[in-house]
Amino acid sequence: MTDAAEAPRRLSPDQRRAVLAALVGNALEWYDFLLYILMAPYLAHAFFPARNGTVSLLLTVATFGVGFIMRPVGALVLGQYADRHGRRAALSFVILLMTLANATLVLTPGSARIGLLAPTLIVLSRLMQGFSVGGDLGSSATLLIESSPGARRGYFGSWQGATQHLASLAASATATATTFAFGHAALQAGWWRLPFVLGLLVGPVGLYLRRHVREPDSVRALLRPESRPLARLLHHHRGALLAAMALIALSTVATYVLELGMPAYARQTLHLPLHVALAANTLAGLLGLVAGPLAGAAADRFGAARAMLPPALLLAVLVWPGYWLLNHDPTARMLLFVQTGLLTLRSMLTGPLLALVAPLFPTETRASGLSVAYNASVLVFGGFAPLITTAMVAATGNATAPAFYILAAAGMTLAALAGLARRRG
Repeated sequence: MTDAAEAPRRLSPDQRRAVLAALVGNALEWYDFLLYILMAPYLAHAFFPARNGTVSLLLTVATFGVGFIMRPVGALVLGQYADRHGRRAALSFVILLMTLANATLVLTPGSARIGLLAPTLIVLSRLMQGFSVGGDLGSSATLLIESSPGARRGYFGSWQGATQHLASLAASATATATTFAFGHAALQAGWWRLPFVLGLLVGPVGLYLRRHVREPDSVRALLRPESRPLARLLHHHRGALLAAMALIALSTVATYVLELGMPAYARQTLHLPLHVALAANTLAGLLGLVAGPLAGAAADRFGAARAMLPPALLLAVLVWPGYWLLNHDPTARMLLFVQTGLLTLRSMLTGPLLALVAPLFPTETRASGLSVAYNASVLVFGGFAPLITTAMVAATGNATAPAFYILAAAGMTLAALAGLARRRG
């Protein structure tokens, strides 16, 4: 192969910096996201003390959920800002806000010292975090795709999902290490803050990278501070927005049901220890680090839609038999087998996703389109998925009910893939 042929596949120094800048905020977002849940019992003790420990923990989790309210707001505001003023400006603001939210959590004294001000500051921290996260994915994904070599956009786009696995593994590892190193009493005394401090140190690095990003000339030429990208998106690109939401639906639902919801399902329905489901999540994360980029590379060779179709079909075909096996042989070995297999398919589905969805929107509205599509999909299909599937099991008495929710999402994604195939001939 000649140098000329190789050149479009290589990252220039500017492209390398842009890719790193796009990914670092995504990693910080997921690290903080999972760490809050993992350390929730100690956060409850510090900021939401109550006579009933269950009430205290519920208040902590509810405060975490407050951040989801701000995600659509962040998507609307920061997505437009990125289309008007540039990806660099939006992403620099996002990571600054993320760091401020994390610093508020780390530095706030417990309720025993400052009373009601403590939970108030924690709620404010979660609102800032939700707002920043809502705007980060669309802007960072847009920068990632626009800064990647055209011949390798599937591969580099797949690292948006792979960094989520990496951040989740880092959060699990630091939480586990801190727990073993200090013990329950020391964690309640304040050492629970240590994993968050480690995340806080990433903020300045990410801010430096994002402030020194050089956006492609083709993008800078289209930036218009006076433009109205959201209005244009809703007026001219509603079809693309709905298609993007449908394409994202299965990946979102699989994440919230099979990864975030499975520990509770394993404990409540299968009566298995929590650590078994967490171990399956960890193994699936390690496999996802390989499976996602491989699927992204396949997208570069065969096309993103063709690369997404096999894992989407396999998920649709295998999810109900997987739940059936879990309930007929509720053992740790079976849970590891089923959950790891299904989540690996989810990673293969997510790998080509960004390379397929991003081109649905023109450059002038791309950050707004990706921000709105992703956050709307999470809000509509994903955020309430564990609650919906738990209610389905309770209402029907059918322990395989979560599979039908995933099947519904698979139907939407497969229909969207078929629609794109027909439109493109």
